[in-house]
Amino acid sequence: MIPGPAFKPVVWRETPLQRLHPATRLGAAVLGVVTVFAVNPLWVGLLLPALAGLLAWTGLTPGAQLRALRPWWSLAAFLIGIQTFFGNPDVPLGTPTLAGAVKGAGAVLRVGAAAAWLGLFARVSSLDDLVAGMHPWLRPLRPLGRAVEDLPLVLAVALGTAPVMLGEGRRIQSVTALRATGTRTDSGPARSRAGRRWLQGAVDRGRVVVPLLESIARRADALSLSLAQRRPTPGSGGRGLPWPEIAGLLLWVAGLGYLGLQRVGVIS
Repeated sequence: MIPGPAFKPVVWRETPLQRLHPATRLGAAVLGVVTVFAVNPLWVGLLLPALAGLLAWTGLTPGAQLRALRPWWSLAAFLIGIQTFFGNPDVPLGTPTLAGAVKGAGAVLRVGAAAAWLGLFARVSSLDDLVAGMHPWLRPLRPLGRAVEDLPLVLAVALGTAPVMLGEGRRIQSVTALRATGTRTDSGPARSRAGRRWLQGAVDRGRVVVPLLESIARRADALSLSLAQRRPTPGSGGRGLPWPEIAGLLLWVAGLGYLGLQRVGVIS
């Protein structure tokens, strides 16, 4: 059987970022997302090119990044438009303002930078890295009687199911389109042909639902058996978190704390 991910080729390049401890990569991703919502939007705009460069370093070319953003351009334009007409409380509702447009653009930049941080983490980390990276951060909860080995595994299963189901859906849709090749005609006016193609595409996507649900059910039956042999043990976290990486994360946290104290007025 042709695997579902084969319908979505992924270009990947190994970088020195993989040499960092998984917990460091996870902590940097979380702190990066917090940072883009804590600093001035101008700094976020300066950070975005650096993140795009790191993504390109991992093999995700600028063209591929723009193609990945294509479905979200309309949502970004809608958000900027809403802020332009309704984001300034000092003017009547519906009055376009430059301050509102700048506010909307800043919000889009923050969301884009947060997505870039998460995308970078996904490019340099596997699901096994995610499980191993969560163990050092959850270890303080073990004396409280919490099953810290279960939460990373549950998260890994949840995150791993989405791409598998997406690839399976693409595979089923491709097979359906292949079987229908040569059985459809495109006669008639151009507008009528476009309407029929759109309707047929919607019908084909609807036909994917039933076999996809069947595939999910079959995978769910086998999931408990596979997890029984893959449940992490308390000593499966791998090597310890290096002190230089801990110091870097602590400095990052200290910088965010300083910004927070400045924002609330404790530090001038």
